[in-house]
Amino acid sequence: MNPLNDTIISNNSDVEKVLVSVAHTALEFSVHYPEAFIHIVANTEAKMRLYQMKINKYWKEIEEIIELFGCKDGKEFIPYKPGIKCLSFVGRKKI
Repeated sequence: MNPLNDTIISNNSDVEKVLVSVAHTALEFSVHYPEAFIHIVANTEAKMRLYQMKINKYWKEIEEIIELFGCKDGKEFIPYKPGIKCLSFVGRKKI
């Protein structure tokens, strides 16, 4: 079996649909594992910037149901606030 390759650039303009599918899957996962944190990190700076732009776009909805922390220095996670450039995120459904 070949591993999944997420480095391919398709340019088929479905990024919003894909990210919404991932978000729904993460929320469903959190129903079954409410204490688990989900780690969000990209394999390129451009993708991380895109993820953060989408998080900022939907921040009002996200902050109501998700505890989200950003890591801006590669060491420590702090509560996320839009405008802070992050290298990765961790989050879980609010309990």
